[in-house]
Amino acid sequence: MIRFLFEADQKQWLQKDQSDAAEIFKAWHGYKPELTSVRPALRETIARLFEQRKAKPGDPWIARADSDSIKRPLSVLRRKLTDADAVWVPPLRDLKFGRFRLTGV
Repeated sequence: MIRFLFEADQKQWLQKDQSDAAEIFKAWHGYKPELTSVRPALRETIARLFEQRKAKPGDPWIARADSDSIKRPLSVLRRKLTDADAVWVPPLRDLKFGRFRLTGV
């Protein structure tokens, strides 16, 4: 989930709406998103993403992903980084992380 959120942030797919993020997450994993529940400006991008990845769907739970599926891992990550006095912690109520590059994945 976190890898998806970083990639989606870098591609500027995400704002603050976890519902949009959940539908993008489904398409990213090859599951059909509910395009009517995302911002019109994103629908074409999400539809293309789904078309590219639909032959390789991931785990079945992803098809049922919702906004809580996005919130939970972010909350866990935020709590662990805060407890560890990390230099950076994901912002509250926001899906934008700034410019990061994932390594080792």
